[in-house]
Parts: sequence; structure tokens; C-alpha cells
Amino acid sequence: MMTNGLVHALQLDQQGGAKEFPDLQSIPTLSPQEFPLWLHFDYTDQQAQAWIAEHSGLDAVLSDALLALETRPRVTVSRDGLLIYLRGVNLNPGAAPEDMIAIRLVVQRNRIISTQRRGLASVRDILGELKSGQGPQSVGGLVAELVDRLTWYMDDVIERLEADLQALEESRVKDPRERMVQIGSLRRRIITLRRYFAPQRDALLRMLQLEQSEIFSDAHRVVIREAVERLQRLMEDLDMFRDHATLAQEEVQGETADQLNQRMYVLSIITGLFLPLGFLTGLFGINLGGMPGAESQFGFAWFVGILAVVLAICSVLLYRRRWF
Repeated sequence: MMTNGLVHALQLDQQGGAKEFPDLQSIPTLSPQEFPLWLHFDYTDQQAQAWIAEHSGLDAVLSDALLALETRPRVTVSRDGLLIYLRGVNLNPGAAPEDMIAIRLVVQRNRIISTQRRGLASVRDILGELKSGQGPQSVGGLVAELVDRLTWYMDDVIERLEADLQALEESRVKDPRERMVQIGSLRRRIITLRRYFAPQRDALLRMLQLEQSEIFSDAHRVVIREAVERLQRLMEDLDMFRDHATLAQEEVQGETADQLNQRMYVLSIITGLFLPLGFLTGLFGINLGGMPGAESQFGFAWFVGILAVVLAICSVLLYRRRWF
């Protein structure tokens, strides 16, 4: 239940569970010794914007960063903590997975403030784990778990994309235009995903390089490093899919060109056969005196016979030149 832009407010018990607060007013003031908080907001809500700007205790740069409309995956160190921008695939009903969802986090030793506009399956999974007592036990563990789940869901989308590409390659659709539309749609999906995977990988590598031992333990770094390796593999898969889609597009274009050439070839044969016949019929169709056979009752028959002979000669000549 979202209240005043607050999606959820959780206090980790460092045992895998969490206590949930219904609103911001019910959250106790934290001291450094108390359990960490995770405050998650809908940044489009005006009351959430006001709280982050005025009551979060963050400086103006971080407050504005949490409310930014356009983001690109990155990790930035500031005096008040880490600013982390990440993206996850869109698994909401009716949405395209490549329409990726941004999540913004300010990570401090004892608190996480995060914002987003649309729901992420990874966030819902972590929330469910915390409610069941099986979730992360620290701020660093929560961030590592989020990174891990975001990457696994990307992996699922890539597997479906591979299945779609394989189905397209095995498709029996004969209409080249329909196949071109399918290939174009697939290439757009690949390009869109590839656009965000590279900066996300760079952001995670930056996270591994930070000297923030009070936030990330060695175990957390192992999880993040494994996510980086998977993300690198996914990027390589996308590059391979892009090459396959390009090859499929070239094959369709080649088939279309072959069909066009065959049709033009047939038209050329027909033209070669009937061009002299058309010349003769045009010549003998003029209304001038002195036309041979005009007064003969067998003139038309003789003319048809001449056309037949001309057609036979043209056919033999074209055959000998291997036109057909």
C-alpha cells in the first residue's frame, strides 16, 4: 500500500527479516547503532518529492538525482553516500521487456533511499523475501541482491529473445514483407537492450572498484562480480543475435532480389519474343493504300503464318543464346 508516495518503508532486523512502517511519521529517528532502513518512493508523487528534498537529510545534488526523469546506469561517490542508477527489464503485464525501468538509489551505511516510477519484479522479490524472513541482512546485501536479481531477469528475457530468433529462422512464412517486419522488430528489441546493458555493466564494475568496505563485504562483492560476468555474457549473446538477425535480413533481401530478377527475366523473354510481332502488326495496321494482301481473301492467313514463322525464329535464336 503506497502512502503519500511511499511505496514501502522497511527496517532490516539483520536476520533476514524486516519491520514495515505504514508511513514516514511512524519511522523512529535512526542512530548509527540501530538497524538499517530501506525507504522506497514513487518519485512522481509530489509529497514524495517534497520529503526527499526537505526531510531526507540529503544534499541538493543527491535529492535532485533521486528525482531525475532521465537516467543512465552509473555509480557516483558523494559525501552522503553512493548514488546508484540501475535499470531492469520491464515485466509488467502488457509491457515490452526492453522498455527498461530505472531505479535510483542513495546508499548509506545504515540507510537506502530508492525511487522509481514503475514497479520492478526484482524489488517485489526482495520485499517478499524480507517479509518471509529470508531476505538480505544489510544495506550492502540488499544492493547486491538487487543487482543479482536484475541480472537474472535480464537473462530470462535474453532466453526468450533467443527463442524468438530461432523461431524466426525456422519460420515457414513465405511473404518477404512479413518476415522483414518480424526481423525489424527483433532487431529493435536487441538494439534497445544492448543500449542499456553496456552502461549497466560499467556501473557494476565501478561499484566493485569502490573502497566502501563499510557498505559492501567480500561476499557482496562476489555476488556483484558474478552479476557482471553474467551481464557480459548477455551482451555477447545480444551481439550474436544481432549478427543472426542481420544475416536473416540479408537472406530475405536476397530472396526478394532473386524473385524480382526471375520476374524481370520472364518479362524480358516475353518482350524478346513479341517485340518483332508487335512491329509487324503495327506496320500492317496502318490505313494506307498499297498494303500487300489487302485485297486477297487469304491475306490474313498468310500474315498469321508469317507471324508464326517469326515467332519460331525468335524462339530458336533465344534458345541458342541460352536465354531459356
